[in-house]
Amino acid sequence: MDTAGKQDKTQPGQTPGQTPPQTPLDEMPPPLSLRENKPHPILRGLLIFLAVGMLGFGVLLQNRMFKRRAEESNKKTPPPTALTPPPSDAFGWAKQYDPAESIVARIPPPAGLQRTASEPGSFAHWLRFLPLKPGQGQVLLHTTKPKHNQNAHFAVIDIDTGKKNLQQAAGAIVRLRAEYLVAAGRGDEWPLNFTAEAPSRAEFRKCLDAALARMSTRSLAAELVPVNSARDMRIGDVFIHPGTPGHAAIVVDLAEYPKTGQKGFILAQSFIPAQDMHILVNPANPQAGPWYPAPPNDNPNATLRTPEWTFSFGELMRFEEK
Repeated sequence: MDTAGKQDKTQPGQTPGQTPPQTPLDEMPPPLSLRENKPHPILRGLLIFLAVGMLGFGVLLQNRMFKRRAEESNKKTPPPTALTPPPSDAFGWAKQYDPAESIVARIPPPAGLQRTASEPGSFAHWLRFLPLKPGQGQVLLHTTKPKHNQNAHFAVIDIDTGKKNLQQAAGAIVRLRAEYLVAAGRGDEWPLNFTAEAPSRAEFRKCLDAALARMSTRSLAAELVPVNSARDMRIGDVFIHPGTPGHAAIVVDLAEYPKTGQKGFILAQSFIPAQDMHILVNPANPQAGPWYPAPPNDNPNATLRTPEWTFSFGELMRFEEK
């Protein structure tokens, strides 16, 4: 119980040794030091001036530090070391290859995202340097007629489709894989299984067409292995829904937020009937251009909506490197 302001019940005239009456705190006189040692008015003004000055200086210093931190946080993260393009003959179908027209040169990542590293000579490195046709371009069918839907693509990959109705969804991915393997001196691997170390383009096309004639989303999925987590996504991974109908699209570039590790990626596809391979737009976020976000919570049931198909992140698979 608070005793401040409480008075002893003993009346005035108490005998010595008895408790004297207590004076309430709000009625007590100021300490003697304050009554007898008041500073001179000039000194008091000087002290007030110094106190105000010190306070102002502290506020100014704090504001400058805050401004400096804000400027540092707003600075763009320095880009990673420039990626070295593959040799021009790595794209065997191209009459003339210009790396300035590649995916990595033409499509910068959104603010805050950094492209992931890719090992020169790898499938990932090769894919992100695929050449693009100028501008948005027009998607043509294998018959050379324009595709009905010209709103699904951001850009068109500069690669031939062939005259046959073979390079559909799964076929386009197999074509890219086959082109890379031959360029890397690994044409003896699936799907070509060449015995010759350096096949001619005519031999390559004949063997490729035979492989594509047998290709479907089911047969392609049988050659892939599951990716357990979208956080482990790599360039060259494939979203695939096996079936009739089925569909597939391939990751051709990848970037991430350095602090969180959340990824953004670019997809390429062909479709039915066989048509030019193209970079897909993101219909959910047109401002992001062709970049799609991986789910932040790594949910395999999260959906990936593309202009012409909806996948789940649990349908992500990849080629198993030997």
